[in-house]
Amino acid sequence: MMAKLIVAALLVGFAAFAWFALPDLEPQVARGEGLVLSIDRQANEVTISHGALPALGMSPMTMAFEVARPEELQAIQPGDRVRFSLQFDDEVFTVMQIEKAD
Repeated sequence: MMAKLIVAALLVGFAAFAWFALPDLEPQVARGEGLVLSIDRQANEVTISHGALPALGMSPMTMAFEVARPEELQAIQPGDRVRFSLQFDDEVFTVMQIEKAD
């Protein structure tokens, strides 16, 4: 009887550990502002020099990002200041929305 209780307790413990060890399945999203340095319309990528994005644990940096809606690249050009929404999902950063800053 005692062995069954110990086994049951271990199973519950392992199940709880596995549940809390699961990665966050919700994508992380942050809003940011930056300067467009380049646009690769064929690859649907934009390179942005941006400020810190604390929600994603990112310090200020310059980085190329894939763009979810390539048609939004038509409204911007290198040298533009932009506001953007950046999503992190499965080790990939994707610009979900981008527009010129006023």
